[in-house]
Amino acid sequence: MIIYLRILKRFYVSLIGHVLIISVLKNHMKSFFDIIHEYTDIYAPLKTVHIPSKCIIREPCMTKGLLKSSITLSKMHKTNSGKSLNQQQLYKKYRNLYYMLIRKEKVQYYGSLLYKFKGDVSKTWRVLNSIIGKISDKSGVSDCFSVKNTK
Repeated sequence: MIIYLRILKRFYVSLIGHVLIISVLKNHMKSFFDIIHEYTDIYAPLKTVHIPSKCIIREPCMTKGLLKSSITLSKMHKTNSGKSLNQQQLYKKYRNLYYMLIRKEKVQYYGSLLYKFKGDVSKTWRVLNSIIGKISDKSGVSDCFSVKNTK
């Protein structure tokens, strides 16, 4: 029984020592991260950056007039809910006209690009792939081929 108590006492002292070491390490890690956060707040604080709407990259075929029409269309859409039938019809006409103008502008823009690269096949295909949204990433193709039974 005495041997059992001695073993239990050593185990208890060892366990308390390990718990103390772990708690000290946790406190040191916590203080380390507090110091890191303090210095990053001082020397590299978070900033809110406002990007003007003129600098936002849009589709190349969007003109200034179409951008203004887009803003007008979104305002009409927000104020259109629960309005009279006349205002809803006005919104639908404006929306249809807006999308028709966008389609015409895209046709004109990409037509001029294709005409510009009429003699260059690779640039023509680059324009066609950008129209359909095809990505020219060839990293997945190499896995499909094997050379001398190796991939």
